[in-house]
Amino acid sequence: MKYTIEYLITIETKGGFCNSVETFNNLLKAYSEISILPSTIKYKDIEVVYFINTDEVPNQNQRYFHVSFSLVDIKHEEVFLELLRKFRDIIYKANGKISVLWDGLSSHYSTQSYPLIHETENLMRKLISKFMLINLGMEWSSQTIPSEVKNSIKNKRSQSGTTDILHDVDFIQLSDFLFKRYQTKSLSSLYNLIEKIEKGEDFDNKHFLEYLPKSNWERYFSNLVDCDDGYLLKRWEKLYELRCLIAHNTVVSNKDFTDIKTYCNEINEKLNKAIKDLDKVVIPESEIESLHENVAGNLNELNGNFLEEWKTLQSNILEKLIKIGLEEDDLNVKITISSLMKLAEKYKILDKKIIGKIGELRNVRHQIVHESNRRIDARQIQDKTAELKQISSEVRTMKISNI
Repeated sequence: MKYTIEYLITIETKGGFCNSVETFNNLLKAYSEISILPSTIKYKDIEVVYFINTDEVPNQNQRYFHVSFSLVDIKHEEVFLELLRKFRDIIYKANGKISVLWDGLSSHYSTQSYPLIHETENLMRKLISKFMLINLGMEWSSQTIPSEVKNSIKNKRSQSGTTDILHDVDFIQLSDFLFKRYQTKSLSSLYNLIEKIEKGEDFDNKHFLEYLPKSNWERYFSNLVDCDDGYLLKRWEKLYELRCLIAHNTVVSNKDFTDIKTYCNEINEKLNKAIKDLDKVVIPESEIESLHENVAGNLNELNGNFLEEWKTLQSNILEKLIKIGLEEDDLNVKITISSLMKLAEKYKILDKKIIGKIGELRNVRHQIVHESNRRIDARQIQDKTAELKQISSEVRTMKISNI
């Protein structure tokens, strides 16, 4: 197998400078380690196939040279690359311009790299699919993947439902399923806890840990697989950068290929362990809704913004309830917007007009999280997010007579 590098070089030929193959080759011979034979070029202890032809560039006082070097044995790659660096250095010193027409080495390493990345990417999809199917049920993809993602799918089989929709989610987005951190407890109750501490009341440090944002990996896999989410996320992001070199037809070097092999092996080991022990993962019923919400928010920026504002509204309502003396632990209900609105109406914290608006926005939230097959256009989501933000601000700043 030959690994060919092709260049197209243009050089100014005023005064007869470098106006033939012979004079061009004489430039290369300026390095004593380079010797040129009829069809090969020798450098140090290697000999590579050498081809060159030339012609004038019309009306430009320039000449182009089409040059190729072909390496036969990949084990001599390092010396071969050194020869190419010397070659380019000579051309630059002669004020020539170089364009790369073909890089056989990069093509070789890209071809070798793709199957490794393909395997790792699909291991990630396998883990996420199985994790979601087991814990959220058969309809998890239709219920949690936003319509914008579905509508961007080009594969007709996916649109007809015969192919798993997760296979059309971008490589880098896959990491959000497992590694993006989010909170499940309200910040309002954290403020309440801090107030208790300031008053000198007893508290348990473990309560603070419940408010730390955690990823799905940290919540459900860290006890099963000996690595944290940061370890995998760092390698996934590095692998994504290298994957982009291949996808964008950029030069892929031997070092890049070595790094790809390393990252794939390290990631695969952890993903395979997680897949093997997936039946040991237990998600509390109280966290299922948060998981639905997390998935929907991660896959679409606009929907994610809406859901963040929704969480802020919940937090602001809960804060008002806590300030009138209700303890979050004493509410004896699952903290949802429905339960909060009922309590807010009961204790006259919110008027019926605001409660009505929140009810309408709750329907939008339900559609985003559970009925994403019903399309909401981007402008409508932006408008609803702005409306939600305004209501949340009103709730946060309103004066409560009970307080």
